[in-house]
Amino acid sequence: MSPYHGTRYTLWDTPGCNDESAYTNQKYISFIKGLTQRFILIQYTIKEILNLIRLFDNLGLGYNIVVNKFDDIDEAEQAKFRRQIQHEISSFELKKKKNVFFLSARYPRIFSNWLEMVHYLTEECFHYDEYITIHADS
Repeated sequence: MSPYHGTRYTLWDTPGCNDESAYTNQKYISFIKGLTQRFILIQYTIKEILNLIRLFDNLGLGYNIVVNKFDDIDEAEQAKFRRQIQHEISSFELKKKKNVFFLSARYPRIFSNWLEMVHYLTEECFHYDEYITIHADS
């Protein structure tokens, strides 16, 4: 696991393999339970990381799905691709999914989901900071 520190946040990059043994040790489970937000990065299908998603669902942990490299999908096929991902989410009966963001890290301004994700994170962090302040004063 590799940390990437930002202003008032740290992003953690965890192994991207869909190998259950990588996710089932107690240290890893404790780590993911302690995260404020969880973002699962995929490129073409939910199946890429379904074991991790199932673990989050079984632990009752919410998560967001980020479909990266959306610019690799032909513009004429993007609506169909979105429907495919939504269909997979329904057919796999994902329980704790919060949001799905379709974006491109290379071209963030092309897809509005980038700003929606930033807004979501900003609002969630604001509410989390507010919650911590209120409960720390108690």
